Amino acid sequence: MASKTTFSYDFYGSKPTDLIYQGDAYFPSDTTYLRLTKTDSSGTPELERFGRIIHTEPIQLWKPDAQADFDTTIRFILKPKSRSNTPADGLVFFMVPLNYAFPTETTGGNLGIYGGPDCPSVFAVEFDIFANDEWDPNFPHVGINIESRASQAVTQLPESFLGKEVELKISYTAATGVISAVASDGKQTVEASYECQLKDVLRQQVQVGLAGSTGGLAAKHDVSHWRFHSALPGN
Repeated sequence: MASKTTFSYDFYGSKPTDLIYQGDAYFPSDTTYLRLTKTDSSGTPELERFGRIIHTEPIQLWKPDAQADFDTTIRFILKPKSRSNTPADGLVFFMVPLNYAFPTETTGGNLGIYGGPDCPSVFAVEFDIFANDEWDPNFPHVGINIESRASQAVTQLPESFLGKEVELKISYTAATGVISAVASDGKQTVEASYECQLKDVLRQQVQVGLAGSTGGLAAKHDVSHWRFHSALPGN
């Protein structure tokens, strides 16, 4: 277990061996991206699917006298079958306890990680492209989720983000407890932020990952880049 962790993937060449692949997560042939949800032989996204990747290395997020800052950058494209198709469901970055037992039913609005409204010791930032009436605002959004499938902070996403490469930057500053999530397609930028001391929520050691899902509606969930860095002071 490291007090400082840095990794970066561009998902071309050899398949990374320090990632755990769950559900549908795979590399389509002759591509330079990771696909989180399954598509059929014609490239059409399938319904009721999910995919997850988890970095194998435990991350020391805090200790009694210090907390780690972290930042992560994800570049991805969420693309419906056609302009006339409503897309679903979205992509999420998450932090979970070591060897976390994910729920068995995580498709649709569960975004590949949830199984119900509450999820103790789980932190996530979602890029949610489908509004679920029970817990979502009535628009696509970036959301910050603290132990809950429902977001504590949300910002509406422009419709123009669909089908384009989006860069999502997430950061946590331990001194202030500020979590920031900034999404941009190179022309427009939106940001959600929330204040929370993550040491009061998460275990000292966590694992990080990405997930995506489809439900009764679908979209391609393709990731072209993922970088993560964390540093715990005093080591």
